[in-house]
Amino acid sequence: MINQLTSIMFCSIVLILTIFDTRRLQSVITPFTVTAWPFVGISLLTNFYLISIGFKPVTLRVQLFILLNLILIWLVGYLSYFIFHQNRMINSVKNNNDSFDFIAKYHPIIIVISWVSILIVLHKVKSLLGIYGGFQYVGNPDFEKKMIVGPVAHITHLEKVCFILLAFSFKKSKYKLLTVITLIGLFIGIASIQVKYHLIWVLLMVFLFYTIQKPIRKQLKYVTISVMGVIFIMNLFWILLTFAWGTFSFKSDGVREYLIKNTFNYIASGPIVLERWLSHPDIKPDWTMLIVLKNVINTIIGNPFRFDHGEFVNLSFSEVAKGVSSNTATALGVYYIINGLGFTLCMTVILSIIAYILFYTNRQKNTVILTYFNIFLMMILLLTFFSQYFTLLSMYEMSVLFLLLVGLFHFFDYLNRPLSLNVSDTTKNVKYCDSK
Repeated sequence: MINQLTSIMFCSIVLILTIFDTRRLQSVITPFTVTAWPFVGISLLTNFYLISIGFKPVTLRVQLFILLNLILIWLVGYLSYFIFHQNRMINSVKNNNDSFDFIAKYHPIIIVISWVSILIVLHKVKSLLGIYGGFQYVGNPDFEKKMIVGPVAHITHLEKVCFILLAFSFKKSKYKLLTVITLIGLFIGIASIQVKYHLIWVLLMVFLFYTIQKPIRKQLKYVTISVMGVIFIMNLFWILLTFAWGTFSFKSDGVREYLIKNTFNYIASGPIVLERWLSHPDIKPDWTMLIVLKNVINTIIGNPFRFDHGEFVNLSFSEVAKGVSSNTATALGVYYIINGLGFTLCMTVILSIIAYILFYTNRQKNTVILTYFNIFLMMILLLTFFSQYFTLLSMYEMSVLFLLLVGLFHFFDYLNRPLSLNVSDTTKNVKYCDSK
């Protein structure tokens, strides 16, 4: 009963802070709201429903810990609003969808790159299935391990960038049918690597990109549809696995229980497992958040040793419900086991400052780079309820590939610009001479 009451209190506080945010910014999509509401939803869902099917609760201690961090995020947003407002940087909300319009003229290049990437990835999938026993091998952890190493793993990041570029500039595409077919192919290619967060990243970024500039009522509608869509896609993933294993049956209680528990385990396990992690502060190395940098340095100097981030950002598996366990306990939990409460609050403040600088600046300046990083960081904040991703090379590699492709397209524009200017100048001179 106490956990249910605290869930209601937790929801009420976040709702009040959200109302202030919404009135001030005329948007329900802010760094605070995208971080807070997944926690609220999980708290209510778990303590009012999931406990009835055997899940452990989201405890009072966990909710207070999360709420402390959320209040810090809100305070950073509140204070930074006045700083940016005085500089008149957020007086109007611009349609940042327009910033990607110029990408549309490079769709033929992106589509070619996409299909080359898709064919390479699917060729590896076909090879693995042919060697290890067909579709029954799908879902095997060994299959995932073989897919996330080598050139194919890096090509998957290129697929994600192509998906984002095509989706963000879709409205201006001259090849809409071909673009849709390519997006479906990229979806399959990204999903085939069998690491769910790769697909979740790009889908969430597309959702945020098209939702953030909508009126408030449409934002709420998009959020509702998207939540239902995410649950559907996750269930579809588990259904396909049971098909591959030959165990699917509409009449099987065991299959239905498997689908329900695994879907909700993926969504709700973080705050549930966090209860255990809060008893283990400051047990990981101080440099854990720099694992990617350490591995890059080792690569440069020729040292073959690589740190496995998984050893440093989680504890052993914890039971979430009977027969279901997880080793993730939210991004806040990761920061906590690295360096305790102080480090967690510090990370929350740092990320909030960066997020709100990008958020407010992007409301004034309509550029591809600002829009991308604003959306990207809000996507990372939205997934705080699950885990952190700063110790994954894939996060940085994806952004570097994005910058390289966009930089290349800007370079092409630059090469074409002098010619157009010369033609324009010549035309002006001709008109001037004619007038004489």
